[in-house]
Amino acid sequence: TWRPGSVRHGGHRVSKGERYIIGAFLLLEDRVEHVRRLKNRGAKLRGAGDLAGAAKLFEWALAINPKCATCLKDWSEALSARADVEPGRREEDLSDAETHLRAALDLLPSDSDALFSLGVLLSKR
Repeated sequence: TWRPGSVRHGGHRVSKGERYIIGAFLLLEDRVEHVRRLKNRGAKLRGAGDLAGAAKLFEWALAINPKCATCLKDWSEALSARADVEPGRREEDLSDAETHLRAALDLLPSDSDALFSLGVLLSKR
């Protein structure tokens, strides 16, 4: 996280000099990133046109991590796409897609992708 002005050295504020941010990603051999894998597989299925399969994978990912905003957005996109090809489910799918996008925006209110997607979705209604 960015912590402007709160960086301390030996208990004293850092007031001059250079600051470095060192990021690290750890992969643990006995831990699998299930949510990321399910989300990525779902996105791949959505791209291949398997919207039901994609939705199922996004649902599973959200069961593990209900705060996965990208899972919510991708699931919304799959539902929106299905609404275009299955007119019998259109209103239900668009409503569910909106619910997922609004949930993503509850988590990340300034998410420009979610805001844009919501605008596109609302224009379909």
